[in-house]
Amino acid sequence: MKTTTTPTTRAPELALSPRTVYALDTVASAVLGAGMIAVAEPLTELLAWSLPPAFLVVLGATLLPWAAVNAWSARQSTQPAAAFGMHVLVDGGWVLGTLALLVLERDLLSTAGVALLAAQGVAVLGVLVMKLRAGR
Repeated sequence: MKTTTTPTTRAPELALSPRTVYALDTVASAVLGAGMIAVAEPLTELLAWSLPPAFLVVLGATLLPWAAVNAWSARQSTQPAAAFGMHVLVDGGWVLGTLALLVLERDLLSTAGVALLAAQGVAVLGVLVMKLRAGR
C-alpha cells in the first residue's frame, strides 16, 4: 500500500527586524503622545470616563521620551539586557494599565472609549510580542 502525503503550505511569517520594530514603536509613541496632548479635552469627552483631560496630557507627555528611548533602541545592533528588560516592563505595564482602566471605568466608558482603549492595548501588546520575538 502506497502512502501519499499532501504538502502543506503555510502563510509566510511577517518577520520584522528588531530595528524596524523599535523604529515603528518610535513613530507610534511620538504620534500617540503628541495626539493625546493635542486633543486631551475632546478625547476625554469621547471616552466618557471619570479621569480629567490632564491624565491624557501626562500620558502623552510620557510617550514622548519613550519615543526617544525607542529611537535609541532602533539604532542598536543588539539590545543591552537592561534596555530589553525595560521595554518588556514598560510595554507590559502599559497593557496591564489599559486592562485596569477598562475594568475600573467599565460603567462609565462610552462604546467608542472601550473600542479606543481596547485597540491601543492590543496594539501595544502586538508591539510587545514583536519585541519579544525579535529578542535582544
